[in-house]
Amino acid sequence: GFSHKVPELLEAVLQRAIVPFTRGGGDPAAGQFKEERFLKLQERKSRAYRNTAKEQPYELCRYLRRQLLCVGGVHSREEILHAIDSATLEDVQAFATRRLFSACDLDGFVFGNIDSSQAKELAASVRRALGAFQPLPPSEAPSHRVVILEPGVELVYRAQHSNPDEPNSCCMSTYLLGPIEGGVAGRSCRLAL
Repeated sequence: GFSHKVPELLEAVLQRAIVPFTRGGGDPAAGQFKEERFLKLQERKSRAYRNTAKEQPYELCRYLRRQLLCVGGVHSREEILHAIDSATLEDVQAFATRRLFSACDLDGFVFGNIDSSQAKELAASVRRALGAFQPLPPSEAPSHRVVILEPGVELVYRAQHSNPDEPNSCCMSTYLLGPIEGGVAGRSCRLAL
């Protein structure tokens, strides 16, 4: 057991994940990101999205399936790449302080040798690290709803890989079996060929 170290681990995670955006007023010594670190992270993420043009065909199939079957769709890779490339450190910090941590849902699950009072204290430490926040409005809560195709409807989508030198191809079939309950495809079955 390391259950007695969980509070220290949680505090360390919170310090690295939340505090740089919520405190310090732009002072790198007070925990804020430095501009050069932000630019390195931005370049790494941008490069990763640009490299999707070189990914394997099965990865392209998975991405396109999600684009087609998610209600409301998902942002295209081009939209995400544009957002990454045009973002500034000030934009990210402003979003984190005014939007990301001002309204959120906080769900927790504590497992191990921790009693209920210790679990409540862990939750309280997360709330303290987040500062004052309002519950996320239900209309803004993320959902993972899947398009339900009527019986007998077939959806066929063909796409050309963006890399003309890619010698491989892929075919993916998705079958929905039974009801989808609670917004989650709990009883759906996916078969990739």
